[in-house]
Amino acid sequence: MASMTVQTVSSLQLDGTIVDTKLDKTHYRQGEWVLGEVIISSDIATSLENITLSLVIPMGTQAEEEYLMADYLLTESVQVEANKTVHIPFRFELPWDTPVTLDQYPIFIRTDIQSGEEYYLSEMGEIEIFPHPLVENVLGVMEQQAFQLFNVEYNFNKETEMHPFAQEFTFQPPESITQDLAETKVIFDPIDEEEKVDIRIELLSPQQESTQFQLLVNKTNHDASQFEDQLIHILNEYLQIS
Repeated sequence: MASMTVQTVSSLQLDGTIVDTKLDKTHYRQGEWVLGEVIISSDIATSLENITLSLVIPMGTQAEEEYLMADYLLTESVQVEANKTVHIPFRFELPWDTPVTLDQYPIFIRTDIQSGEEYYLSEMGEIEIFPHPLVENVLGVMEQQAFQLFNVEYNFNKETEMHPFAQEFTFQPPESITQDLAETKVIFDPIDEEEKVDIRIELLSPQQESTQFQLLVNKTNHDASQFEDQLIHILNEYLQIS
């Protein structure tokens, strides 16, 4: 970790013990590896248990309304001698479907620790999540077809494979087809334990009638040309039946 540029994202103080969590950076892409370390220093000999990193998403205006996206157990037990420092390096992969962060939808890293019968939660450190290259390329294809992204939000009425909500990208269609199409919504849903992503496309008519399509693409295939052909086919099919 000595050669790595690190930033402290969260800190916790427990009876003479300081626990700092540092990351190599504070901005990542969906599915990217996160590197960092937990640094524990103490004035007294202490024992800590179940040091865990939690990926937390606030789900409402109240502090207790949060969703645990993922957690990573770093160590079940660590002993810290008086006036000593212990470094616990870590490396974990962000979930592919970690939501892209926006002003109203932040994401946080938190360090959870057990000491005896007590549980402690650190302050939460905010990180930025940018789109996976596949997502970025698909959104780019939509824009190339003259669709304008105007809203990104959590939809709690739709579930994905792994989570009780979906991050929904909403596009305004090109003016030439607005008489038949009012909005286009796109959801990216990776399939657990498979190298595929289910791209759900919902087309809403001016009368708010919904027509849905699904596309399966490989996570590792960042070439958006295949998606572009499929999108054009879907639009042509929709316009013929609308």
